[in-house]
Amino acid sequence: MRKSKNGRPDQTQSGQTQSGQTRSEQTQSEQTKKRIELGRLFDNNKFVMVLSILLSVILWFAIYLDQKPNSNWMINGIPVSVNYENSIAQDLGLEIVGEVPITVDVTVNGKRYKIVNLDESNFRAQVSLSSVNRAGEYTLPI
Repeated sequence: MRKSKNGRPDQTQSGQTQSGQTRSEQTQSEQTKKRIELGRLFDNNKFVMVLSILLSVILWFAIYLDQKPNSNWMINGIPVSVNYENSIAQDLGLEIVGEVPITVDVTVNGKRYKIVNLDESNFRAQVSLSSVNRAGEYTLPI
């Protein structure tokens, strides 16, 4: 069989190669060979063993992530904002005295793969002064 400059078999004017096959028959023949080669992979014991191990590790990992008990994750330094505007304390002329930059630490409980990427930017802590109605020292919920 003669080959052209581009490495493909020369075609006659009828669209057939010199071996008598049309281009589509030749493509189908190549695809059939590829399918047979893929099927032969399962006859190879080493391939089947590696595939089995790989699939079992993936299955084990999926079950492990789903069944693993919850974990605790500590996030430190979440800033607390004090909502002073339009509060009773502001109307009474009261002011906040003491340390203003307050932070809190939060413990999150959940699946480790879900909570491990959380940080202080994912949380907002706020104190409401709605229960402050006179001067004094208060312990307020956050």
